[in-house]
Amino acid sequence: MQIETFVLGHFESNCYLIRSDNNEQAWLLDPGGDPQSVINRLQSLELAPAAVLLTHGHLDHILGVNALKEVWPEMKVLFPEEDLPIYRNLTHQAELFGIVTSDPPVPDQLLRGVEEIAASPLKIRSLPTPGHSPGSTVFCMAEGMETEVAFTGDTLFRESIGRTDLWGGDTGQLEISIRQSLYQLPAATRVLPGHGPETTIGWERAHNQFFRV
Repeated sequence: MQIETFVLGHFESNCYLIRSDNNEQAWLLDPGGDPQSVINRLQSLELAPAAVLLTHGHLDHILGVNALKEVWPEMKVLFPEEDLPIYRNLTHQAELFGIVTSDPPVPDQLLRGVEEIAASPLKIRSLPTPGHSPGSTVFCMAEGMETEVAFTGDTLFRESIGRTDLWGGDTGQLEISIRQSLYQLPAATRVLPGHGPETTIGWERAHNQFFRV
């Protein structure tokens, strides 16, 4: 598994390009701004993304989906069902920041819980982590049996957590999600968040300023 990070948009959101080691398949995660740099990279690799995985419905994580769909109409959109009201409200979200956009594409697959996502040779698992938003979801990926990488969106950052003062946010629920779900992953699991630098589950258990073990 190869992972490349692209920092997109005014909100400096991390968009991830995930490729299989044989360079035959690619997936995208959270394109939250103009994705032209991502498009250029995929075209240089002569790859079409099989799917885009979205951790939640805030505009800084979904704003680039339309542009990607224009280039690759067959690309699937996977999205957590609990965040659909936020997702469908993208144009209003954007207006609040002076951004003009169109409605996002209808998701091809709604995620309703812990699910194994067909993406051979990778093993991808969706893990609901409500708190930052009702449907916030972490995507766990591995090439072996144990989780190697967790893409945490805005649930968990390096030594910090996602804000809970937006629509549907719940600090108590966020703590439950982090302690009972994320902190149960192996300590060596790489955490690739929606903003900022990567970390590990073990580091956050010991050093996160909000929730430590």
